[in-house]
Amino acid sequence: MFPLDTQFKNQIAAMSLVIEGMRIPLVHALTGISCKQLSYVWKSTHGDEATLPGRGAMGVIPFLKKSHNQNLHIALSTIAEIYFSLEKAHPELTHAEVFLLAWQSRSFFLEADEEIDINAVWYAIRDIKTTELHLSRCARCHSSFLYDLKIEEISHCPFCKK
Repeated sequence: MFPLDTQFKNQIAAMSLVIEGMRIPLVHALTGISCKQLSYVWKSTHGDEATLPGRGAMGVIPFLKKSHNQNLHIALSTIAEIYFSLEKAHPELTHAEVFLLAWQSRSFFLEADEEIDINAVWYAIRDIKTTELHLSRCARCHSSFLYDLKIEEISHCPFCKK
């Protein structure tokens, strides 16, 4: 079981993630907070009539293939780089806190009308952690980006296109 302060931190982060629209099973996996509690937060926040987010894509690749948007690739790469930098610099933070901070950083580089799915961001980070994808550094522009040679949409740097 988590120490009380870690559990409390995870509860706070879980509420914020549900409010942001993250799927309940993903929040549960990240924080350990029960799906029943998270469903209650979802309904309290989004209303009784709001549909709970159901099954969606199971990884980041469907999001990238569906959108055909280089800006999505850039945003996912940037948030993932921020996540891993924060995780390394602040080992005292829970994974949920680090994810929430990385997620909130999007306001610094996305236009107000640009939207990104919080679930896609988590899948990108999870897929890097499980080595299904790689966070590579471009030899030309030195930017970090999601990379997989086998997948056309992410086989090159989205920043400089090389």
